Amino acid sequence: MKKRIVSILLALAMLAGIGGAVSVSARAEGAAAAEARLPAKKELSAQWFKKRPSDEFNRDIALMAAALVKDETEFKNRYGAPGKPLELERFSAGTFIFGVENPAWKIGSVELGDTTLVVVKLDGAGAFGSGQYAVSNFIGYYGYAVKSEAYGGCRVAAGHRSYADAVWEALSGLKNRFDGKKNLKLLITGHSMGASCANLLGVRLEEEGQICGRKIGGEDIYVYTFEALGVYLDPLSPFSGAKYGNIMNLVNAVDIAVLFMPGQRFGKTYMFNCPDPENDRHNLSFQEYRDGINGVDPADNTQRLWPGNLFAYGALSLAAAF
Repeated sequence: MKKRIVSILLALAMLAGIGGAVSVSARAEGAAAAEARLPAKKELSAQWFKKRPSDEFNRDIALMAAALVKDETEFKNRYGAPGKPLELERFSAGTFIFGVENPAWKIGSVELGDTTLVVVKLDGAGAFGSGQYAVSNFIGYYGYAVKSEAYGGCRVAAGHRSYADAVWEALSGLKNRFDGKKNLKLLITGHSMGASCANLLGVRLEEEGQICGRKIGGEDIYVYTFEALGVYLDPLSPFSGAKYGNIMNLVNAVDIAVLFMPGQRFGKTYMFNCPDPENDRHNLSFQEYRDGINGVDPADNTQRLWPGNLFAYGALSLAAAF
């Protein structure tokens, strides 16, 4: 009985901390008004992947990734490539996650002079459902976490891991796909659940040091994600995944799904304010991401204990009491 009372009090104390746990930068608010609009067409450039190391925020790559994630037609309209354009081949992850059966991911490559750019795009879950269905999916998604050396030795949510594992296995089956290609550069991107998977895939690629059987180092891997949900469940060590500095997470500071989902993101997190979006706060348009990216301060990397961690572990403590 005493143990039950202590667990309940602990849970309430953790939940009470939610209100003041997050402070977000308003630095980006309104900054987009001073930024020039993107031209109708912009040529992809190998220099974007050469002028800065992969662990430094690159606005050109972030904008390109945002266009690719939000609308591939938009991407093709805005970004051209000399010769053959970037074409993405669609694959099914072959798993069921958060109410979505076989989420899609895509891979493609394009020659940019002496550089081969490989792009991996991971789709999100879309709508999460409602009521009991959503709750049961949430429990299945986050209710199991296993420490995995493949993902930085962190405890990873089961849902994210099943998606990332499926993509990794499929990539392994594409062996020798990029043999003979020079100066390989890899861009991984995704939105929401796809962004979380992109986190894990970026970590595993760096740990394994290869893609499709071709050696590649962290300096040639660029991960840019949008509205990534919590990835690894380590509530008291928000910096343990920060060593993967080539992972750049961009999130809307008023996105409730991002703030209150349990777990941390790997690498760096940049927050911007889009309080009145056209659609909703979790599914921004390319224009809104463009404005947010243009206002990002590369020095404003946000790593802190999120309310979602307090909520999740408070709930687990409460459940353990019964």
